[in-house]
Amino acid sequence: MRLLLVVAAMRHGGAERIVVQLAADAARRGDAVTVASAGGPWVEQIRAAEVGHELVSLDRRSAPATLMAAGRLAAVVRRFRPEVVHAQNVRATMAAAVALARPGRRPALVTTLHGLAPADYPAAARLLRLAGGEVIACAPAVGRSLLAAGFPAGRLEVITNGVAVGPASEAELAAARRRFAVGSRPLADAHRGCQGAP
Repeated sequence: MRLLLVVAAMRHGGAERIVVQLAADAARRGDAVTVASAGGPWVEQIRAAEVGHELVSLDRRSAPATLMAAGRLAAVVRRFRPEVVHAQNVRATMAAAVALARPGRRPALVTTLHGLAPADYPAAARLLRLAGGEVIACAPAVGRSLLAAGFPAGRLEVITNGVAVGPASEAELAAARRRFAVGSRPLADAHRGCQGAP
């Protein structure tokens, strides 16, 4: 599969972390993956995962800036020829939708909505309806808010963000014992089961 991930920038944040994880996982599976963003410190992480990066100014909050970004993104789409465009949040989705508005076979457009201020949901629902494609809400509350704002239920899926958690080290377990005054009683570690006395 050829996957284009579109995000405002690759700075430190939740949506950006998900882009890094999605890109790296898809590349490990053998997919061709490129990220389009305004850049940032996490570009090095995606390049380390053998994922391409295209510089597109998606981090400016104005309609003219979004249209300019859409023009640059359209060139990326023509060159990379993605089968799926996965945009993060509303502004990236609008730039992607404009970039994909051309004759011929159109890649599938998927949006992940990471959450908004309550007052922003009505405008987001209108824009995402216009953009087309499916929308993934990162939490049930985000999905409910989008539906309440008028977004069609048939185009919405809720996929709660997961967390990759490794097992606690012996030092972390010892620190938890001290902090919570557990003493020698067993501690539960989701990855290793009970630790300590039976």
